[in-house]
Amino acid sequence: MTWLTFLVAVGFLFVPSVSMAAAQPETLRLRSSFVNSAGELTAVVQFPPGAVPKSSDFGLLIDDKPVATAKETQDQRLNLLFLVDVSGSMNGAPMNDIKSALPAFLKNTRRQDQFALTFFGDKERPAVSFEQPRDAIAAALQLADAKDKQTRLYQALYNTLREGFKDDPQIRRIIVVLTDGKDEGSAPTLDQVVNESQARSIPIYTIFRGKTGRPYEDVLSGLASATTGTGYRNEVVTVTALDQIYQLETNSATVRFSYNADPSGRATQNAAIALKRPNGAVLLAKLSDKIPALLVTTKIEPRKKWWQDWWPLNWWPLNWWPLNWWSLILLLALLALLVIGAALLFRRRRTPITTSTTAEPIGRVAPRPITTRTADEPAAPPRRETVIIGQYFPAPTSGQPAAILRGIAGPATGQEHAVDREFLSIGAGAANDLRLTRDEYVSGEHAYLRYEQGSLFIFDKASRNGTFVNDNKVPEAGIVLRPGDRVTLGQSTFSVVMPGG
Repeated sequence: MTWLTFLVAVGFLFVPSVSMAAAQPETLRLRSSFVNSAGELTAVVQFPPGAVPKSSDFGLLIDDKPVATAKETQDQRLNLLFLVDVSGSMNGAPMNDIKSALPAFLKNTRRQDQFALTFFGDKERPAVSFEQPRDAIAAALQLADAKDKQTRLYQALYNTLREGFKDDPQIRRIIVVLTDGKDEGSAPTLDQVVNESQARSIPIYTIFRGKTGRPYEDVLSGLASATTGTGYRNEVVTVTALDQIYQLETNSATVRFSYNADPSGRATQNAAIALKRPNGAVLLAKLSDKIPALLVTTKIEPRKKWWQDWWPLNWWPLNWWPLNWWSLILLLALLALLVIGAALLFRRRRTPITTSTTAEPIGRVAPRPITTRTADEPAAPPRRETVIIGQYFPAPTSGQPAAILRGIAGPATGQEHAVDREFLSIGAGAANDLRLTRDEYVSGEHAYLRYEQGSLFIFDKASRNGTFVNDNKVPEAGIVLRPGDRVTLGQSTFSVVMPGG
């Protein structure tokens, strides 16, 4: 898909174009993402420095089509862990630099962020946890003594990645390593450290501080690059490196989308998050994992009338007349009314006009009684205009239901519910006739059934996840049910069964 095609798709052609050189440095990075079967997608994205994007600047693309705009963006709390080398090679100027740089950096950080400190050499030694005040880091550094014999860098990183953080999707987790870069005696390899970092979406930033040569600086830079971090060499001042890391990490947010996911379980690998920048650039971050596919709605062709299978003629009136049993009855009733009306008119013309001798005035009509509804009597639900078609169901009574809803999948498996009234509400709320409390994807007022003249209809009440009949979404005007149909609400599926079936 070309950039021009993408810009047309997301509607960004109205903004002025920018040069490729200006847009090149800006990137949108996806740190983590989670999506459920209902189409609720939550992602942690890192955007370029500058103006903080609004929710309307983020868009979700599925199969190269824009499907939703972010409904919410939220800043994340930052958990930053300092991993400080205390081997003998760090003694003197490198350690003194770290002792002065970290407290100075912490003075300009946000209040909601948390910081921790771990020393490593012969083994790693946690000194300050995330729950402790950040002032404790300066105190712990003053007591630090760089005299360990080995530098088990990979071992310390591997253990910290697996045990140093809580698994909280609302917290952004990063590691900053301050070392001379020479690993000694570690059981895990560099590749294992990189794989663990990528699996947990925890970037590693490296700041080289030591007396050794360039090869170890290159190792640290390669480690940082492989884990989506950045490596800083000896010539960069420690406080400057920390400020750059912090600015980069605070340019991140949690973005939430909601789209109409396919409840059948179909998934797609082609999904991405788009960000529209103030300068007109459009940045993309592709989702690495599969997500539920977008629900594709198809037009439902009406079933053929019973007479179309055998009627040999194709007269013009039959193309528009809704011919079925009920329309025939209505036609006969209209003809009967015409005959009766004609007979009464003919009789009136033959009957002489007589003068009334009673005291009752001519033309007076007895008033109709006015009926009122009591306060405790519930109001009848609004009726929607429908065309009565389909399978005949018996009239529902308390002892003889019109149909049975038999649970065949999801939380409703094994349940049976009788449709023993003309109006039956369905949902998770207490006021419903049929309550589905064990299905978290069913809305409080999800749908309702209505019986009318031998037909059974189902309507969706603007539920969050929709109502489906035979995997087809129920439209606003409702749909007629037939024996054997599968009705899906949330994750629960029912089969429509005739009484005694």
